[in-house]
Amino acid sequence: MNTSLINTKDYATLVDDLKSIITKGQEQALSAVNKIRLETYWQMGKRMAKALASLDASATAEFFTKLSGDLGLDKTLVYRINQFYRTWPEAIPAVNDTFLSWAHHVELLSLKDSTERVFYLTEASNKGWSRVQLRRAVQKDLFHIDKEADGIGLKRDPNPLHVYKAIVETVVDGDTLLVRIDLGFNVWVAQRLRFRGINCAELADGATPASGAGDAAKAYIAERLKDIPFIVIKTYKTDMYGRYVADVFYSPTLKDKEEVAEEGIFLNQEILKAGLAKLVL
Repeated sequence: MNTSLINTKDYATLVDDLKSIITKGQEQALSAVNKIRLETYWQMGKRMAKALASLDASATAEFFTKLSGDLGLDKTLVYRINQFYRTWPEAIPAVNDTFLSWAHHVELLSLKDSTERVFYLTEASNKGWSRVQLRRAVQKDLFHIDKEADGIGLKRDPNPLHVYKAIVETVVDGDTLLVRIDLGFNVWVAQRLRFRGINCAELADGATPASGAGDAAKAYIAERLKDIPFIVIKTYKTDMYGRYVADVFYSPTLKDKEEVAEEGIFLNQEILKAGLAKLVL
């Protein structure tokens, strides 16, 4: 048997090319299936809208209940089909002739701003977001987040001391986290982080007067980091209490540490812009 091709660079190129063809074919097939389903639901929604136009509003609930039973479909699905058409009445949405799944579109039905819906559809299509990633992006309001400072604020420092991936264990207060840091080679270390450049009010403890701003900042951070699998920290030094002073970045969609560090949401600046911290430089 002639094996001269198998161990050559040409063969490796062949394998890569064939994998690319398979992936492209799978993506095209999935997009075609998605398109058929979306077209079906859109046409159904259009036909229902015509019927609903002549129906008294008080009879709408009964209409959907009877219709779902006669069609053998879940009533929630029938409601969503109707909402789908009303959300995109002109045409079925697509990005560069690529059609996302029905599940993706369901995540966007609650958004009233068409520009916002287009943003999420485009990002989900171009970056290959799953439904879960899209849901997280919407929940974290990625559309409205300005990743950099407006006027006076914090900037991303391109030359930090270290960059690490970390898991948040506890939000201690508005400017302090307890995290587990991945040092590489399966080595993890627990450490307190102090947000660089900001200072939040103290938490209410019952002993000293407090405005409640500290508790609000803590709650805000907890909500922003909810369901976020990991954060990326850029450290600079330790403070007088031995805590790492760090910039903290997160993303509801990105999975790569370097991408989160460069493109993720800058949490320090986000807290500052929310009016929950003071700038300290």
